[in-house]
Amino acid sequence: MRRITALTKPDLRSELRSKTSAGGFGLLLFCATSAGAHDFWIEPEQWQTSPGQTLALQLKVGVAFQGRSYRRNPPHIRDFFITGRSGRHEVTEKPGADPAGRVVMPAAGTLVAGYRSNSTRIELPAEKFTTYLQEESFDSVIAARQQAGQTDQPGTEAFSRYAKAILNNARLDQGYRQNLGFELEMIPQKNPYAMSTGDHLPLIVYFNGKAAESFGTRLICLPGLLPGRDHGVEAFFL
Repeated sequence: MRRITALTKPDLRSELRSKTSAGGFGLLLFCATSAGAHDFWIEPEQWQTSPGQTLALQLKVGVAFQGRSYRRNPPHIRDFFITGRSGRHEVTEKPGADPAGRVVMPAAGTLVAGYRSNSTRIELPAEKFTTYLQEESFDSVIAARQQAGQTDQPGTEAFSRYAKAILNNARLDQGYRQNLGFELEMIPQKNPYAMSTGDHLPLIVYFNGKAAESFGTRLICLPGLLPGRDHGVEAFFL
């Protein structure tokens, strides 16, 4: 069961109450709202890593976070990397690979894995597109289609995917606050690995490099999404 909280603060400075497990805290962040994109996230094979270790990172896509692996598709990838105090390191693999990428972990410190896709355009049947608009509360688009007499016409949408995962690579530092330069990005204001049960995690959404003042979002907190892994909670901005 997922818990959805509507965010209404005008500057999108939201807070997530954390839950931690004995093994640590893994944080997945993504920004994507699309009729065809579903949920999309980075899933590392481990959240607690060591310098010199080769880490595999899966890309996942699904509905309600019941997902399947998304194989490496070079035409769709604009950026796929990890970054920390030692700089940027590309996540590589051959086309069609699953996991979609592997990378040798750099010097110790908190790291951010980032993925940004190229833009994709899709067309949906009228009924499915209208249902999507209703679910996402895009009332202005629904009204515009009605006014133009296009309610029974297919809907066309262009979307991009942005995903981040925060990793603890043997030492805690300020790496979690890195701005990756994505057009749409969520940045935590505390290191999730330094938090305790019941703490609040402030998050700021950036749009085109600036803190967003108005942006429709939902925050979904899913404890134990992946039972048995060494993390406790995932957060998704939609």
